[in-house]
This record gives sequence, C-alpha cells and structure tokens, in this order.
Amino acid sequence: MPFEFDPMTPDGSVSATATDMANFMLAHLNDGRGILSPATTARMHQPSFTADPRLGGWANGFEYRRMNGHEVLMHDGSWEAFLSVLMLVPDCGLGLFVSANGTGGVDALTDVLPAFTDTFAPGNQTTPSGGRGTKPQAGFYKPARHNESTVEKLLTLLGPGRLSVAADGTVKFRGKEWKPQGDNLYVSSDGRDHLVSFTGTDGKRYVATDGPTFQLESASETPTVNLVVLLAFAVPALSALLLPLVALVRRLRKRQRSMSPWWRAARWLAAGAGVLGVAFLVALVAVLLVGSGDFLFGPPLRFRLLLLVPVIVLAAAVASVTCTVAGWRGSGAGVLARVHQVGLLGGLAALAWFLWQWNLIGWQF
Repeated sequence: MPFEFDPMTPDGSVSATATDMANFMLAHLNDGRGILSPATTARMHQPSFTADPRLGGWANGFEYRRMNGHEVLMHDGSWEAFLSVLMLVPDCGLGLFVSANGTGGVDALTDVLPAFTDTFAPGNQTTPSGGRGTKPQAGFYKPARHNESTVEKLLTLLGPGRLSVAADGTVKFRGKEWKPQGDNLYVSSDGRDHLVSFTGTDGKRYVATDGPTFQLESASETPTVNLVVLLAFAVPALSALLLPLVALVRRLRKRQRSMSPWWRAARWLAAGAGVLGVAFLVALVAVLLVGSGDFLFGPPLRFRLLLLVPVIVLAAAVASVTCTVAGWRGSGAGVLARVHQVGLLGGLAALAWFLWQWNLIGWQF
C-alpha cells in the first residue's frame, strides 16, 4: 500500500526499511553505537514517569514494562490500515520490530510480543515493592488522555470502559479479569498486566495499568445518564410529528380550536426545534461512526455546517418559551395541548444540557 505521511503534531511519520530499524535497535542495545553517547542512551532508557512503582510507565521516548522479570522498552504507533511496534530487552541484547498492514494488526501483535519474550527472554514475572493504591471503584472509566474543552470531548461518550468488582474482590475491566494480590494490586488472569486504582492530586479517581491509565467518569458523563437525557428529549420531540395529523383530524371533524397567534407560534416553534434536534442527533451519529477518518486533519466543512443546527434549535426553543409565556393565558388550548407543550420544552431543555455538556454549542474546535 502507498505510504501516507502523518503531518499531525507532535508526532509524525518515519519511512524506514527493516534494515534501518535493525540498526536503530542495535544502536540502543550497544550504548548508542556512535550515534548517541552512552550517557544519552542511558538517559533515554531511564524510567521518567509511572502512576505506581509496581506498574510500567514511560522512559524518554519509550514505554517501559516488566516482562518475565526483564525491563522492556517499547514504542508503537499506527496510521490508516497499518500498525508498527518496536521492543527492546536491553539486559538480553534483544530487539524486535514488527509492522502489520491491516486493521487486524493489533490482535496479531497481542500474541506476538509475549510469545517473543517467552521464547527468547524467559524468566519469572516479578513485581517491585512500594506503591499505595486504593480499592477500585465501580463505574465507567474514560482514557486519562482526553479532551475537555472542544467537541472532541464527545469521543469519551462513545467508548468508556465499565469496571465492576465482584464479591471476592475480582475486578472486571477492559475484557479481562483482575485478581487481587494484596496492597491493592491486581493482576490480569493471564499474569501479564497489572492494575492499580488511586486518587490523583486533583481529587479524581483513576485506574492505571501497565499500559494506559483511565479516569472515573462523573455521573453526568456516563452513557446511562446521557441515554436517559436523550430519551427525555427524543420522546416528546418525536411526538411533535403527530401535530399535523392531529390538526388534520380536528379539521375533518370540525373541532378546531381558536388559538391565539402567540400560542400557535409557540407550538410550531417547539415542534420544529424538536424535530430538527432529532435530525441533528441522527446526523451526528452518522458522521462519527462513518466518517471519523475525515477529522484527522481538522473538522471537515460538512461537520462545521452541521454544528449550525444546534444554534438554530436553541434559538427556536428560546423563541418558543417566549411565545408560550406570552400566550399561556387566553391561548384557547386544552389541558393536553398545554401538557404536551411543557413536555416539548422540557425535552428541549434536556437537549440543551446535552449540547452544553459535550461542547456542541457553537464551533468549539
């Protein structure tokens, strides 16, 4: 497949042959080998951050883990339809570079890396002492690396991981079972990954693994709460589609009510805002699920235009509230119509909260 350059900062792309990568690994396994000084090489391999000393973490430019009792340096990356990973085992003088072209590369590498270390760097899995964790808290967790201030925040709603704790203390998270080992340390059922829960300096709850770290979502961010909010909007909004039918039936039966202009405007503004809001949500889901690759270099024009819809919906909702208040007395409407109007406006308020929660009001890029 043709090479595609990744211009996104701060990362980028490297076009290299297998020989290039072999020489790169040999340099790191031999004190820099004339490319870097031994001191610089050692500094790059030195751990610089970990959420807990019993877990893997980051060196300078490398991710580090402990596998079979060996310190392992790694770095992986992916782009459209390919994935690469580099792994070094310095105390064994070993290096491995694998590149897979295909969307299933992640699954393949999941099996290759542990098989490589088991074959060429055997040993016993050890866990350093130290570290202070807390009991994991059940709930939904999002990646600790996420966006809070732009529309990208919406991505955390699409794929949070649910953590549950069984009566015997076993944790279920990210498709694995984690067994307690004492001192609030948990080990995956295959014995290869570790998990620690802790409270950060910001007061938020986190779950860290040998790989990524996750943050406990607030109640307002969970899929359950947002589904309830969207249902509170969608049900009355979709019922607005029946208004033309109701009006037609009344006309045929000659039971039309004399409505004030304020009330009539309030009804149609609320109904229009509701239907347009539903259409926006459907289009938003389609854009996120079908055309997410178009966002790699910034929001496409069609998404920018789509974000004009919430502005129109909220403007119509505010106008409807104004007309409802002005025309409430002497509207000529029955009890059911009044209840339905309040339900529509309540649903639009729920939609407004959802749009505000996920930075979908305006163009927050």
